[in-house]
This record gives sequence, structure tokens and C-alpha cells, in this order.
Amino acid sequence: MSSFNHLTLPCCYFPTEIMLIDDHPAMFDNLRFALSSPMKNETNAKKALETLLAYQPSISDARWLEMDDPAGFWDGTYNKPVLVNIKNMLAIQSLPERVKDISIIIVDYEMPEIDGLTLLQALRDKPFKKILLTGKGSHTLAVNAFNNGLIDQFLQKDEPDLPQKLANTIIRLKRQYFSDLSKKTMELLAEEQPVFNDLQAATYFYNTLKQLDMKELYLLDMNGSYLIKSKSGKNHYFLLYTTEYIDRLIEYASEDFVPENVIDLIRAKKSVPYFGEDRPYWKMNGKDWASHLHPLSEVTQNHYSFYVALFEKEAEFRIKGD
Repeated sequence: MSSFNHLTLPCCYFPTEIMLIDDHPAMFDNLRFALSSPMKNETNAKKALETLLAYQPSISDARWLEMDDPAGFWDGTYNKPVLVNIKNMLAIQSLPERVKDISIIIVDYEMPEIDGLTLLQALRDKPFKKILLTGKGSHTLAVNAFNNGLIDQFLQKDEPDLPQKLANTIIRLKRQYFSDLSKKTMELLAEEQPVFNDLQAATYFYNTLKQLDMKELYLLDMNGSYLIKSKSGKNHYFLLYTTEYIDRLIEYASEDFVPENVIDLIRAKKSVPYFGEDRPYWKMNGKDWASHLHPLSEVTQNHYSFYVALFEKEAEFRIKGD
């Protein structure tokens, strides 16, 4: 889908706000109809700077990354283990404040009280992405600011197709905003589950997001599975499994009184059980597995295979009639 490339897996994605800082109100009117994201407008640069200096996003990776210090495994300085709390990750979807977070600010260079680059310099350490609108006289300054990492993009304010170029830039930078938010988390998960670094799995995943018209996205487990919320209001589970994970599932099922016919379906990679969010298989009664099976499909790309179950959330507890 257009909101992501095929190289970056985020651990979450949800609607966010954009702020335009421009002393000409007409610019806001020209842009807001071309953009799909909610946009705030501030015509007073000093007031905007005061607001943004105090700004802290409601959602950061501190919500789902937890420190763990089991005795004997932490030296007190550098090696404190970090855990990913999936339950806290999923809880983000119920927080109304998440959609008020600012992912991008758009700043005009030429403003009477403070120029755009000075404002952006003061906000250098803030997490939102930064776009500078320039005139011909400020083009060189914008190039230098981009090369120095002060801004993420600059656009000529007098370009006739500015709204469309800005809309495309916002799509790309929103993707990058969530990639940055997810970076530490995905690095941790990739240490245990290489699928998070697998280009073929990511390509298949993003094609699925495009088909489902994704609006929100939340990591569902440590395997690379997600809860996907579409713009139409439907919710889907995208479960991604490797052969190694399925083998572990079979081994556990064999010791937990799971019916043989159910184990045979899993072994044949035709079905996989899913019990709902925060309900791992090792907490479930083996006799109940049959009523939580969902069809499993093999995906093979460039001689690499993984397995996917995709279904609507409302079908979570559908009973399989075998």
C-alpha cells in the first residue's frame, strides 16, 4: 500500500495529526482538502513554537517496552534486558488520545516573527517529521538544512502542484514516523524471530494491507502477526507462522491432549488454532483447539516459505466443521 514501502515493518500504525505553521490562512484552506490526515493550523509562529516545545506524544515505545532484570543476568549498567509487552501494544487501540499525536509539521520559511528554519532548529529533537515550505530565495538554505538532518523534506511554496506533492510526501513521512517509533521494538523481535527482517514476508504483508485498505495496525504476537483495522470498519487478524513455530505448536499439542485429527491438520499445515488476543495456546485446554481452527495458506516467494491465516476478527471463535 502507499503508506509503506516493502522494507520496513512497523509494530503499530494509527491516524495522527498534522500541523501547518504559516502566517497566511489561505495556505491552510488550499491544503486541507488535498490531505487525508487531520490538520491543525497555526498562523502565529511564536505561539506554535511554545506549544510544540512543550509537546510530548501520548504514544511512545515506553508503553510496550519493559525493562527486565532477572537476578544474575544484569550487570547494572549496560545489559539490562528489554521485553516487548504485546498486551500493552494492543491496548493502544482503545486510547482516544493516540489520534491527537502529531506525526508531521509543515512550516513556512518566510514568517514575520521567526523564520521557519529557526523554529525547526528549536524543535530538532522532537519526534514528528518536519517539512519546510520555501521560496526561491531560501532554496539553498533548505538544501543545507535537509543535508544536516534538520528537516525531512522541503517543497517550493509556489509550485502549481504543491498540494499533490505535499500529500505524497506526507504519506511517506507518516510511514517513516511509525518506522522510527517501532525501530527498537522490531530490532528486539528480529533477534528471536528472523521473519521481522525477511523481505519476502514483508512484501506479502504490505500487499495484504493494500487489499484490506488498512487504517490502523497493531502487532499481535512475537511471530509477526497483526491486528489490521480497515477504513471500512472491518477488523482482521493476519497470523504469520514459520515452519519452526508450527513444529513447536505440534510438539505442545501432542502433550496437551489435543485431538489427533486436529494435530494432523496442523501438521499438514492446513489449519492453525487462534484463541484471541492475549490468549496463548499454552493457556488453553487441548480439547478446545478444534473449535478455534482457521485455514492456513502456504506462501512461497523466492524459495522461502511461510504460512498465513487471514480472517475477520468476528470469525475468531468460528467452529470448524470437519
